[in-house]
Amino acid sequence: MQVKNKKLLVVALMVTLFLAAMEATIAALATPTIARQLAGFDLMSLIFSSFLLASALSTPVFGRLADLYGRKRTLSIGIIIFLLGCLLCGLSTSMPFLIASRAIQGIGAGSIYTLVNTIAGDAFPIEERAGLMGALGSVWGIAGILGPLFGGILIDLLSWHWVFLINIPLGIPSLILLNLSISESFDRTYAQKHRNDYSGIFTKLTIFINIISLFVCIVMQGLSVYLPLYLQNVLGKSAMVSGFGLLPMSISWLIISVVMGKLLLRLDGKVLILIAGAWLALCGVLFVLMDTTTSLPVVVLFIFMAGFGIGGVFTATNIIIQESVEFHKRGTAMGFISLTRTLGQTLGISALGAVLNIRLTSFFAERGLDGINPSNLYDSGSSAAELPAELVTTAINSSLDALFWMMLLLSVTMVLTTLLMPRIQLKATVPDAEQE
Repeated sequence: MQVKNKKLLVVALMVTLFLAAMEATIAALATPTIARQLAGFDLMSLIFSSFLLASALSTPVFGRLADLYGRKRTLSIGIIIFLLGCLLCGLSTSMPFLIASRAIQGIGAGSIYTLVNTIAGDAFPIEERAGLMGALGSVWGIAGILGPLFGGILIDLLSWHWVFLINIPLGIPSLILLNLSISESFDRTYAQKHRNDYSGIFTKLTIFINIISLFVCIVMQGLSVYLPLYLQNVLGKSAMVSGFGLLPMSISWLIISVVMGKLLLRLDGKVLILIAGAWLALCGVLFVLMDTTTSLPVVVLFIFMAGFGIGGVFTATNIIIQESVEFHKRGTAMGFISLTRTLGQTLGISALGAVLNIRLTSFFAERGLDGINPSNLYDSGSSAAELPAELVTTAINSSLDALFWMMLLLSVTMVLTTLLMPRIQLKATVPDAEQE
């Protein structure tokens, strides 16, 4: 792979990642509205798990294909698949169709999650990449700011369908920029010779990094999905307000990404991950303390604090994985950590969703209100419509409290796991972009 213009490549990578990042933040915001309008509160978690499972299965495939057949070609195909999924999601009129469309969208997103970081590792030496990873981390922050802003406007003024369709206009410029910024040739001999070569990808260090990534992704996805539910259904805020409520996490993620990238060249990576994980565990305690009387400014502060922990762990693990393998295996290595992350998000959100449904059902059953469950909680034609609003709010808050406890325990487990991993000291390197 040859870089024609580094500045243009940075823009291309950021725009491409923005596709998936924007979708993630908007989709989380729109889910409560979608669940109500399509009468699928019990299927709400599948909107995320179908997307995440599809991306989980596709990430190692795209990573390996990129190592064998080229980064640019593979990523371009993935972007096209992602845009097709966005179109189908925007045309959905039922929960099953939306869930299936999200799976298609997830396949394309798998290529983006894997190959943006792979190309960054190829084209830039670590001292430059530290800042680039901060910039790529800031994409999630920017998407977190613009996503809730425009997502709330689209949901309140138009419909939730537009939170998916809005991604399509971003796809064309991302493809153009990607193809203008890099060029590459395809060596069929290399592809045939190394098709089954996975040596050096699974080491003690990379295994620990993958385990840590698994835990942090469960927590991140849980907060992204269920904090909007807390803000809207417990505190009674609008979709737009709940979107702005998530904005502080994006800002703190942006800040810590830049800082963490620089610190990795000076300090032990293990210590940095340990500090970020411990901070996230502290934030988990604060989320457990929230209830129906917690004020919006206090919740916003907690969300802001959590962004430092999540963003710090993400940035550190990305750079460490990139530096742990050679050029021709970097796509595969990034594919496997992306697989771990998306599996964590998929299994995590499914498990958290199951706990939420069970806790809601048992909450009403304990009060002699049998037959009320998440599938009919907001159904105007069911007996749930006659329930006092305060009781429904209390039920959702009680159920979310159980989820926040689970996320706290996962954060603590991540910290304990970090204590067992080997020390990490990264050194300045030269870029691998000229290698084929």
